[in-house]
Amino acid sequence: GEFVSLLLLSVTGMMLLVSATELITIYVALELSALPIVALAAIHRTKQGIEAGTKFFVLSAISSAILLYGFAYIYGYVGSTNLEMIMERLAVIPTEAGVPFGSYAVLLAVILVVAGFGFKMAVVPWQMWVPDVYQGAPTPVAAFLSVASKASAFAVIMRIMYSAFGDPSMMQDWSGLFAILAAISMTVGNVLALAQSNMKRLLGYSTIAQAGYILVGVASVPANQVGSAFSGAGPQGAMYYLAGYAFTNLAVFFAVIAITMRTGDDSIDGLKGMLKRSPLLASLLVFGILSLLGMPPTVGFMAKVVVFGSALNANLAWLAVIGVVNTVIAAYYYLRVIRMIVFDDPVETSTFSGDKPILVAAGVAAIGTGIFGLAPFLLLEFAESALTIVPGL
Repeated sequence: GEFVSLLLLSVTGMMLLVSATELITIYVALELSALPIVALAAIHRTKQGIEAGTKFFVLSAISSAILLYGFAYIYGYVGSTNLEMIMERLAVIPTEAGVPFGSYAVLLAVILVVAGFGFKMAVVPWQMWVPDVYQGAPTPVAAFLSVASKASAFAVIMRIMYSAFGDPSMMQDWSGLFAILAAISMTVGNVLALAQSNMKRLLGYSTIAQAGYILVGVASVPANQVGSAFSGAGPQGAMYYLAGYAFTNLAVFFAVIAITMRTGDDSIDGLKGMLKRSPLLASLLVFGILSLLGMPPTVGFMAKVVVFGSALNANLAWLAVIGVVNTVIAAYYYLRVIRMIVFDDPVETSTFSGDKPILVAAGVAAIGTGIFGLAPFLLLEFAESALTIVPGL
């Protein structure tokens, strides 16, 4: 009842968010998408759930206030909240030489907007809520947060940056900002994931690192202006990564949900010998984890190829190198989980198959993970068509 209602309310806000072209509408849609998640996180009224909901509410309120300050600065400087009108007016306003974005007011506004959406995207340094909320919230809510909430946040920040600040000179300025955030997010997320013993908490840190990989594509804006095999692949790669990540993460989370429903244990140690206890669920989970790592022939592999290639094409070779190094770091904790699932002896010997609806959902997500890895052009064409509505692309 209330779970489905709150979920639909949040989804409605996200749909409005990604289609909005005006700052006030974006803000209202953002609040509509975020507030139901507070209730969803605490819906079971457990101590951990209430703590997760409270943390999400407080930090979400702070980030929303920061975002609103950024919007206010933009409106005060250009006199409009329409994204296309903002870019038109910024083009005719005299700029200060040597100042990023041509004005300290615009620079401050962009920093505030990125900080506000940084919370929703779960990028460093606004990621502190992720592990606690993922661990405390019901697993389906954590899955929803990791996929739908993140996707809508990335989509709207790309729309704002390309539509309102899409002038080539401004692109160079915010490209550097996103590149730094990408490098830090990848590194912090992967390093902190190394020491985790809870599977949901590990996935929380993993999603921070994945946000960093997506930001590599967002930062690779010069790829639109350099003719090569990866021309235009920056934003397109980010969208492709988002879509592929959705399939991958859903496969992992659905498998984890099915396992924890039967075992009551969401620790990594609880997955020991799972291949012997539930071969199908364990196989789906391993396949999803391999995609998160970026192993062929999964969509995770092709997504990393596209975003790292776009970084090279955008003269961000250092960022691509950091991405590859972080992939190696991530291999340690991903392969550790796989080793426990496949090679360790099970804690219990009883076997189970999992609930059929969840099993089917995990299977569909895993099939998508494989198909879009073998045929990436299917998702890339979708990403390209989705970006045609953004004026700066």
